[in-house]
Order: sequence, then structure tokens, then C-alpha cells
Amino acid sequence: MIEKMEFKTDLKAFEWYNKRFFEFGVFETSEKYNKLMLEWLGVKDKSRKKLLDIGCGGGVFLKEAEKFLDCFGVDFSSVALTQAQENSAASLVIASASALPFKSNFFDYAVCLGSLEHFIDLKKSLSEIKRILKKNGKINIYVPNSDFILFKFNKATAFQPNERLASIEEWKKLLSEYFSVEKIYKYTESPLGRFLPKKYTYSFSFICSNK
Repeated sequence: MIEKMEFKTDLKAFEWYNKRFFEFGVFETSEKYNKLMLEWLGVKDKSRKKLLDIGCGGGVFLKEAEKFLDCFGVDFSSVALTQAQENSAASLVIASASALPFKSNFFDYAVCLGSLEHFIDLKKSLSEIKRILKKNGKINIYVPNSDFILFKFNKATAFQPNERLASIEEWKKLLSEYFSVEKIYKYTESPLGRFLPKKYTYSFSFICSNK
């Protein structure tokens, strides 16, 4: 795993993200991406099941997910959550992923899309995610691939102060300590990415269950 961890505390990271989001806006994902992440998670029908978006940012994924589920979002950036309130009707909470303010065994689904690699305490965050998920609950964890060819020239995913890159084997080994990895999808925005073997794709979407 390749690590670049400039900030060692949530407070420092919180200050950077709030400033960045205030000046340039919150990172957003496309409607196509959001629908695909739900599809891979196995969400197809409307129900009263609960989903938590960890690192929900501006709430654009939640806007899609709430068509099917009762949705909650958590982010440690107050600026991001202000935008999320405009985009989504989900219940929103400001908090760190390493201290989730929810009851144990509460959520049927969770997503952590492009956020896990930036968390300061990976293991504590994964333990918290495991705690709040119901038994057999499912999570979609989207992370960058260190074997992607362009990362050989530029060791960064989004030029953020705290970042990690890992291979498919390294991510699977880490996530398997907490969850049962059921499926691994490859993902890239580029049309040419479909021709890349999974091992060398831009990023992975790990579909895991809480066994």
C-alpha cells in the first residue's frame, strides 16, 4: 500500500476539507456512477431498509439512493453537509468515520465511495462500519488501484493531503479482516478502461457482507 498522510488528526483534515469545499465546491459523482454503485450493491426495489453513506459529501449519491431506501449520510465537513441538505432529504450527521454516532446493527446497507483511502485511522473506521451494519448487511467500498498505469507516474488520486493507493490483493486482504468480500468490480470513467484487465483498472468497487 502506498500512503501519503499529511494530516494525523481529524481536526486538521476537517479544516482542510472545509476550506477546499468552500472555495471550489464539493466533489460530485455522476448520475450514471451513482446508479451503478446501487446496482452493484444489489439495491433494485423500494423498501424501508436503511442505508448509510459514509463520507457522503454533497449528497448526490444519497439523492439517487433515497428513491429506494431510508437514507442517512455522515461526513466530517460542515460545508459538505450544507450542500448535501440541498441535494437530499436524507438524515445527515457531522461525524468522523472512526466514531459513527449510530446504534450497533442498525443499517442494512452502507457505502463508502472514494473516501476510505483518505481516512486517518483505517482500522478504527472499518471496525465502526462493521459495528453499525446488521449481520449479513452489505457495503459497497470504492477505492483506488495502485497498479493503475497512470499512478505509476503520479502517486495521487485527487491531489488530497491524505491518500492511499493499494492493489486489488492488498485491499482484499484488508477488507477481509472485517467483512466477507463477495464481489469485486472494476471501474473507470474512460471508455478505454473497459479493455483493461481488472488488476490494472483505475479503481475497484468491493461488495462485502457483514458475516
